[in-house]
Amino acid sequence: MANIGVFFCTEDEILTHMYERHDGKQQGVIFNPPEGHDRVWRNKFEKEHKEKYDFWPIGRVSYNTNSRQYIIYHDKCLGKDVLEKVRVLFNVPDEVVRYVVDDYYSCQECRKKIIDDDENLYW
Repeated sequence: MANIGVFFCTEDEILTHMYERHDGKQQGVIFNPPEGHDRVWRNKFEKEHKEKYDFWPIGRVSYNTNSRQYIIYHDKCLGKDVLEKVRVLFNVPDEVVRYVVDDYYSCQECRKKIIDDDENLYW
């Protein structure tokens, strides 16, 4: 069965924290993970890793009850190969997945690029 949850893509691995869909927090037509990245990182991964939770590219897997699709929200720097691994780790069938880039999940490097791009808007 497919899961919802959060993930962190470090240099070496994809760290995940999964929940069954019915354990998620329903917000309208979307089932989201009940815990955010910061809490999951603090409780599960912080002791093993020195960086803050948002240093790495991150994302979440949610479920849309209207479209009956799992949505993988992710940092724009994650490639198709990594996203495919995330899909497999969360047991999401290929025919019911949708990938959505979300700047909210930007890693440290991508945030720097966003700031640099914004600075170029003003002269």
